[in-house]
Amino acid sequence: MRRRNVAARGIGINVPALVFLTWSTLTTSLPGAPQPTNDAQELQLVVHPAPEPRPALRYRLLPPPAEQIAGNAAVYYGKATAQQHYFFADRELDERFWQWSDLPLEDLRKQGPASAPRIPDSIWSLLKRAALCKYCDWQVPPDASPTVLDQVAPELQQARSFARRLRTRARRQILEGDLDGAIETLQVTYALARHLSTGETIFHPLVACSISLTAFHTVVDLMQQPNAPNLYWALTVLPRPFIDVRAALEHEAHTIYRLFPQLLEASRHDGDTDYWNRQLHAISRHLASISQTDSNSYCPSRTDLLLRILARYPEARRTLIEQGIPVEEVDRMPAARLAILYTRYVYEQSRDRLLRLAYLPYWQVRPTLRQEAAQLVPELRRREILPVSRLLPAVWQPLEISARCDQQIALLRLIEALRMYAAANGGRLPTRLSDLPVPAPLDPATNKPFGYQVRDGAGIITCTPLAGGIRRVELRILRD
Repeated sequence: MRRRNVAARGIGINVPALVFLTWSTLTTSLPGAPQPTNDAQELQLVVHPAPEPRPALRYRLLPPPAEQIAGNAAVYYGKATAQQHYFFADRELDERFWQWSDLPLEDLRKQGPASAPRIPDSIWSLLKRAALCKYCDWQVPPDASPTVLDQVAPELQQARSFARRLRTRARRQILEGDLDGAIETLQVTYALARHLSTGETIFHPLVACSISLTAFHTVVDLMQQPNAPNLYWALTVLPRPFIDVRAALEHEAHTIYRLFPQLLEASRHDGDTDYWNRQLHAISRHLASISQTDSNSYCPSRTDLLLRILARYPEARRTLIEQGIPVEEVDRMPAARLAILYTRYVYEQSRDRLLRLAYLPYWQVRPTLRQEAAQLVPELRRREILPVSRLLPAVWQPLEISARCDQQIALLRLIEALRMYAAANGGRLPTRLSDLPVPAPLDPATNKPFGYQVRDGAGIITCTPLAGGIRRVELRILRD
């Protein structure tokens, strides 16, 4: 069965209000609430011993600083798309790339590498050039209009298309025995993921994580080949976190001000009662248009809105005074302006309770964020006048997906460390990880060693399962 990333594929749809909604509105959970992890996978690998390369950093999975060039990688990715548009628009060809991305490598070996679809040299040279660039600016417009989605979605889909074609290229090179060439293709793939992760929407790093997963499976294909070089240090050099979602979360957390500039205006603009009544109802109407795309959202009627203001007025007044607004100013403030200011302050308090946790190590924040997510949204819904709780940034899911990328890289490092030990010990596996000739990586989900034991000649690696990640690896060494 074809394994396609449904979440990433869904980004290509053109839903006008999608840019108004956080990642949380695309899930069935409340914002920030953890999802049950029941989709973790198990891997069974057969590998060969492989010593540490000489020199140790002979192989790189990202271009080293000395080889990087000035320039914006997005320009080269755009040129690759524009130069041969027909190559990416050919559905039959795309289906062949899907096949070569998804089928087991042994099935493809029977077909022969000559049957693999190929990336034209002109596109490959542009992707290589992009990989060398020091930065990538996707030029995301600083607003939240529906046209932003129209501009962002094509580049996300195109990046996934690049990754699929790069995986096919690497797998063909593996079957041809060109392992150095496959590592070069992996370098371009990992650079694509890193470049995509710098985009300012939350969808950029999430699709980048999907591309990193593609690279993970390609490395797994590679390391199972005879004479596969050891990539322990190449994997160790990769930055951590490999996909950093924090900048995108910051941008998403401030989307509310682009949607509703009245929230900021209320703190610096006096106006009469009629003016602020109009502003309040403008926000309410906008929220109503957004809620039409989200069955879990609720938007109050004018009567409900008035009743909410009356019910929450004492708390709203107290909150504004605590924020340093003079009592006299609060008491003469139109009720609609007070409601808007209160909405802003309550949102910011809730937002920061979640967002601050994104700056702690994932293993440290994991249990804390579960508790915060479980308490925060119901609390905000009890306090809010305008229903902005659905616009909170969903911190949990992006952080877990980012940690999954780091966990997968750490697992690959551990497998390569075991291959390194086997190369120096007659193909045997160590009985404990402390015997490895290089440091054993820690599980990023716990900051503790991976579970490890030798059973019936196989090394069994276990880890904390993350959504869509790996739960267990059974590793067998073929003695050369």
